[in-house]
Amino acid sequence: MKRFIVASAIAAMLAAQPAFCSTADEYGFTAQKGTIISYVGTEEFILVPAQSDGKPVTKIGEKAFAGQKAKDIQIESGIKSIEKDAFRGAQMSSLAICDTMESVAEGAFAECKNLANVTVVNADTRFEKGAFAKTGNIVFWIDCSTSWAEEQRLLDNLVEAKGDDNLEIEKIHDYTVDDNGVYICSWCGDKYDPGKDIIGEGGLLDDGREPGEGDGPMDGGGPDASAWDINGDGKWGEPTFADVPKDAWYFDYVETAAEAGILSGKGDGRFAPDDNITVAEAVKIAACAYAQAQNATITGGGENWYDKYVDYAKSFGIIEPHVTLDYTKPATRAEVAYLFSRADVTQKYINDVPITDIPDVDGDTPYYHEIIDMYNLGAAVGSDAAYTFHPGDNIKRSEAAAMIVRIVDQSYRIELPKG
Repeated sequence: MKRFIVASAIAAMLAAQPAFCSTADEYGFTAQKGTIISYVGTEEFILVPAQSDGKPVTKIGEKAFAGQKAKDIQIESGIKSIEKDAFRGAQMSSLAICDTMESVAEGAFAECKNLANVTVVNADTRFEKGAFAKTGNIVFWIDCSTSWAEEQRLLDNLVEAKGDDNLEIEKIHDYTVDDNGVYICSWCGDKYDPGKDIIGEGGLLDDGREPGEGDGPMDGGGPDASAWDINGDGKWGEPTFADVPKDAWYFDYVETAAEAGILSGKGDGRFAPDDNITVAEAVKIAACAYAQAQNATITGGGENWYDKYVDYAKSFGIIEPHVTLDYTKPATRAEVAYLFSRADVTQKYINDVPITDIPDVDGDTPYYHEIIDMYNLGAAVGSDAAYTFHPGDNIKRSEAAAMIVRIVDQSYRIELPKG
């Protein structure tokens, strides 16, 4: 039940922290020019202060706490960076990093063998390679309001910072119990009812929120996204991408996929809706969609940026052992149908489209089984009234967004006429 047990010290870290008003030197800290350079105290609990003699402290210096024997260390809000080897070999088992932290240097927490729990309040904190080198399994605790995309980005950073994937990410909830014995998180509204069947990690139940009260279309919004103010000034406000106008047919799909962390932009505020996606990008999309449905995270690495997504896709049967793909080339519509249909976890068909109804698909078409699945799932509708699919053509990023959103959210699926 660790999902809803929140230690008071950790909970406090997720709120705005008061300034440390006492003189730092009284507690064994030495600060120079805004940097903590040493600590000679012997306390089991250390709160690294953000003030010294009335002046702000923004940095923890090199080797300042190396070998420190304290069991619990918290870093106060206001400190922005931790320098190389600052805590190397320290013996603490728990660590809380403040919301203002911007960067943690190489080796900062290396060889901290007892370190088991780390609270990261700011998901955008940058951990340099090797920041947690030579440590064991660590659970990184994050705010329950952290988006899936932010969590995935943080996970990628932490795997690099540890040099392995011997880590977990858990979300912290601040649960209280109502008169009916239901646990309700005061931060994000998630509910847990011990008297009912458990759904999902931690026993989270459908909270019954209506459009406008939750996190967007993934909580139940349908193809008409106006109920969520996606096309207005609601949750998303102005379009996420400068090249995806509000009146584009694919606007709702792109915004939903981006919010879910399944599809990202090209940089500089662009989505490039008319660009083709590569096979590697299609694999990443499929793997992320499947992982999200399983409430899982994707770890690993490799020579290429997409290797961990390929490995994940293969381990869960999204890519079968006998299938060979060229990850660097533009993906065909057939290849995307293969990957996306196998990322579906619902197996809920809403259509009955036989292969004879698709004029350019037959038993010799690559991945024809999966193409038919896409039609019957309501995730593909063809390019015309005749259900023409164009299996050998490349696929635009806007088209891929539409297909994958229909996979991850059943309310977007399209029922096709029969006969």
